[in-house]
Amino acid sequence: MLRYAEIFRNAGVVNGKRILSEESVKEMVKPHIQTQPGRFYGYGLMITPDYFGTTLVEHGGGLKAISAQLSILPEKGVSGVVLTNLAGVPAARVMQLAFNAYGGREVEASHISFEEYEIGEERLEQYQGEYESNEGMKVSIVIKDGKPVLISQKAEIPIMFVKENAFIAYVNDSTEIAEILVDDNNEPWGISYHFRQFPKVSTKQVVK
Repeated sequence: MLRYAEIFRNAGVVNGKRILSEESVKEMVKPHIQTQPGRFYGYGLMITPDYFGTTLVEHGGGLKAISAQLSILPEKGVSGVVLTNLAGVPAARVMQLAFNAYGGREVEASHISFEEYEIGEERLEQYQGEYESNEGMKVSIVIKDGKPVLISQKAEIPIMFVKENAFIAYVNDSTEIAEILVDDNNEPWGISYHFRQFPKVSTKQVVK
C-alpha cells in the first residue's frame, strides 16, 4: 500500500520509475466535486486542499471485519496507511492522530473548527423526517430530549448545527459535515451526508 501511495506522494514515480504521468496524477488529486465544506472528490480520491496549510489526499472504507485508511500529504512527502481486521474502527481518525503527532501538533488538533449555530425551532421542525438515498440507505432527523439527533443504521448520532443548513455528526470518534439541501424557495428536500444525497421521503415528524 505504501508503494502504491508513492504514485501520489511522488507525482507518479515509484522506485525511480515513472508509473503514471505527472499530469495524470495532478488530474486525479484535483478537487473536482465538493462533498462537504472544505473537502472534495478527485478521481477516486478525497481531497482536502487546506489541511493545516497543505494538501491531504486520502481514501478509506470498511466492510465486514475490516476498516482501512490511506492518507498522503504530497507537499510534505508523507504517506500513511491504517489496516485493521475489525469493522467500525475509525481508521481515518487513527490516521489523523498519527499525522498530528508527526506534525508536532496536539494529538486532538483539528484543521477546522466549529461554533454552534442556534437554529430556530420552526426551522428544525422542517428538517425532521426520513431521508433515503437512491441505493436504499436511510437516515432520519429526530428530536430527542430537546436536541437534534441523526438516526443512521439504527444508531443515534448526536449532531450540532453550525449553520442554518449545515450540521456536524460525531461518528465513531470522527466528525462528519452534512448539509441540508434546499430548493429555490428555501424548502428542505434532502441531506448531503457521507458522500451521498438523501432525498426526503417523509415529512412526518419523528419526535422522541
